Amino acid sequence: MPISNIAILAMRPVAAVLGGLLLAASFPPIGASWLAPLAVALITVSTVTARRVRGGFGWGLLGGLTFFLVLLAWIDVLGVDAWLLLATYCALWLGALGAANRILRRLPAWPLWIAAAWVAQEALRDRVPYGGFPWGRLAFSQAQSPALGLASILGAAGVSFAVALAGALLAWVAIRCLPVRLRGATDLAQPEANSAPTKPATVATAALLAVGVWVCGAAIPRPTTGESVSGPATTTVALVQGSVPGSGLDAMSQRRAVLNNHVRETKVLAADVRAGKVEAPQLVIWPENSTDIDPLSDSAAGAAISAAANDIGVPILVGAVVNNPTVPGTLWNVGIVWNPQTGPSQYYVKRHPVP
Repeated sequence: MPISNIAILAMRPVAAVLGGLLLAASFPPIGASWLAPLAVALITVSTVTARRVRGGFGWGLLGGLTFFLVLLAWIDVLGVDAWLLLATYCALWLGALGAANRILRRLPAWPLWIAAAWVAQEALRDRVPYGGFPWGRLAFSQAQSPALGLASILGAAGVSFAVALAGALLAWVAIRCLPVRLRGATDLAQPEANSAPTKPATVATAALLAVGVWVCGAAIPRPTTGESVSGPATTTVALVQGSVPGSGLDAMSQRRAVLNNHVRETKVLAADVRAGKVEAPQLVIWPENSTDIDPLSDSAAGAAISAAANDIGVPILVGAVVNNPTVPGTLWNVGIVWNPQTGPSQYYVKRHPVP
């Protein structure tokens, strides 16, 4: 087979897989947020150049599987089957996006439409079924990027749109730089566009626009509430991870041990503060499920948390599972502010628990 034909066959799967890997790398623990627009560009190239709509679906699904299998690898603690099923379900949304991309490529200014489609699939995946599966939204990869500034005005959807638009513009640039036979689907709205040469200035402008879309959030002033002439106000927060006995789901059955671990580590922190080894915090945070024993109804659990709060001398934000007072027989996943001396006060009930 001629080398050129091999390149044609390999371009789309390579772009899809590489795009999925780069997108995963834009999230923690790597957190290279600048890779997200490049990942979108690669997945977009693989889908919009597909010969048919079903090809767009297939390449989008391949990119999505690569991405979500890496991103959701932590869930294999529930079983490999749960990991594979959840990753496949989430990847189907990128498959649907790939099919839509193949159709939207026919429209003028298609990078705008593709960016909107990316945000639309995130919005749908965030809501259905069972309240949605929002993992992997583009906005969540941008905590350390210039695009984050857009969140104060446009929210997470606006950040995702900016990243997707930057990626779609880069995809347009890449396609215009490809040989004609590799460009794939014809733009039906502009049938001459696939074969007509593109001016270098146009390509350069699109590339600069892509960068500009991604960095424009840096120009938006960040909130300054709490700052004074001496500098920004600060709060020292201590994070206590008490750990769990053993590994896997077996730890869920050792609720008292998990709570005691967090109490013990908080008391160790208090001793270190008194010894001057660490700075005294204004707040201590325990993780979700740090007590699966309802401390509001179990006096021993409540007393243990109070002892820890009294020892450290500051409020503890406790991640707890408590009985739902409004619907007997059901539970709430809550964060409770547990004050020294006075005990539990304000609380927040998690709105969308993991199904």
